[in-house]
Amino acid sequence: QRGLCLPEADLANRVGGATVLVTGGTGCIGSTLMAQLAAREPGRLISVSRGVTTGWPRQERAEYRYADVRDRRAIDELIAAVRPDLIFHVAAQRSPALAEVEVHRTVTTNVLGSRNVLTAAAAAGVPQVVVASTGKALRPYSPEMYTASKRAAEWVATTVASDGDMLCSASRFTHVIDNSIVYQRLQGWAEDDG
Repeated sequence: QRGLCLPEADLANRVGGATVLVTGGTGCIGSTLMAQLAAREPGRLISVSRGVTTGWPRQERAEYRYADVRDRRAIDELIAAVRPDLIFHVAAQRSPALAEVEVHRTVTTNVLGSRNVLTAAAAAGVPQVVVASTGKALRPYSPEMYTASKRAAEWVATTVASDGDMLCSASRFTHVIDNSIVYQRLQGWAEDDG
């Protein structure tokens, strides 16, 4: 089995003509992923998010839906209606610093929200789900809330995958340069030195 580092032709064949759903498709990583997917001409490209992020580009031919991954019923209904061929689950409490302060929001979004997406996908017969995680999830234990929540989401994916035929994988990001938190900090430092 190969991961997401497929040759371009294989990736284009996998996505081309398919119905692809991206949770968190209006955020930093989600909007970049939406652009990459749109370039490979899916039959249908759908973003689902809480709609709280602004400033990231939107794709002209994509559909943008509103739902919170923490709302089990809304996610069940959306995925059952769309019946995607592939889901990229990137919706999350994305800030490690906020995760330490907003523990409830982090757990309900990163762990329970992931469970909602994965179980809804399994119930709808979705063949494949890719879950965004963190490079720090390599640690079997972490005292950091963000890392622990992402690791728990990976465990949920493993459990759901073992109960059926759905292929689940995790993409472990390390440092995302264009992430608004890091990018804004770097720009501020550059402007201060300029």
